[in-house]
Amino acid sequence: MIGTGLLITLPVVPLFMVIVGKGAGALHRKHFLALARLGGMFTDRLNALPMLANYNANKKQTDLLVAASDELNKRTMNVVGVAFLSNSVLDFFATLSVALVAVFIGFSLLGELNIGPSIELKDGLWILLTVPLLLSEMKKLGAIYHQKAKAEAAQENLAPLLSSTDMPFNPDSTQPFSGFEAKAFRAGDVLHADKLVISPHDHILISGASGSGKTLLLEALSAKRESSHCLKGKVVWLTQQPVVLPSSVRQNLCLDDVYDDEKLLQVLFQVELTSWFEALPDGLDTQLSYCPELSGGEAQRLSLARALLREADIWLLDEPTAHLSDSQHHRLSRLIHSVTQDKTVLWASHKALPANWFTHFWNVKHQQVNVQ
Repeated sequence: MIGTGLLITLPVVPLFMVIVGKGAGALHRKHFLALARLGGMFTDRLNALPMLANYNANKKQTDLLVAASDELNKRTMNVVGVAFLSNSVLDFFATLSVALVAVFIGFSLLGELNIGPSIELKDGLWILLTVPLLLSEMKKLGAIYHQKAKAEAAQENLAPLLSSTDMPFNPDSTQPFSGFEAKAFRAGDVLHADKLVISPHDHILISGASGSGKTLLLEALSAKRESSHCLKGKVVWLTQQPVVLPSSVRQNLCLDDVYDDEKLLQVLFQVELTSWFEALPDGLDTQLSYCPELSGGEAQRLSLARALLREADIWLLDEPTAHLSDSQHHRLSRLIHSVTQDKTVLWASHKALPANWFTHFWNVKHQQVNVQ
């Protein structure tokens, strides 16, 4: 009798989880969609802050962001509610099943029920120990399906970001850069070029108005955006905003790699940060907060030291001196030029740089890369 009851009731647990899992998967898809929309809205408004200020549109856009945030919160609570409901209901049914089995065994041992074969005390104890284990395994099976549904919902939203059949994959290569040639180059539907050629040790200045696509071109060449061709070799970036982590000087330089102290001190000397370093209280183990006591030029020099450690053949410089004063711009530009003499350099800049530093000049205008 107990076995028949379990055969009927045990499949109910994973079946319930399958039903709940499908519902949770649908809720997770809506949650990821709301999260993506909120992130996109925030990024768009952040990029358009000057325009919003000019047209006094801050209040209206803030209200839109608050409404999107509230919608995301509602979807988050729906997901949490379903998870809580499924666990609570399963625990209730599992407890009820064990209780009914215990009542049946108890009344059978007392002689009040005579359904099926007789049950001895040892048999009853064994059943009471086994039934909760069976229900627990059924709950685990259902929970696994629940997690599978959530993972599938996440995969549908994240897959386009992690892979693209049209984008070439360009891992850091151990092979030295041997050259690059691209005929009918395109970066999505935004940038085009009839022909781009880069030889080892070329120094190329990329000019163009702000927003013309200089950064997009560098991202496309390094395979960070969809493009018809990409550079093959080890690449490092130096951007407008140097990243300073809230950790030690050593961790800021090494990241996930390992370098000895002598090498770290050498690159700090190369980027003219020796005086700054000698004033640190704990040397390489000095902790840098979220607001480090670094000037813009010093932070960029720290980023430059980090790049030097990677010993890459190709350097992509995306206006690294854009937010520095003229004097800092000239000093840091001369430093970058001196430490990249034996590298292949693509330097995007709207600030003046000596023409004799470069072997080629590219100009980005009207979605076209023109080679001079």
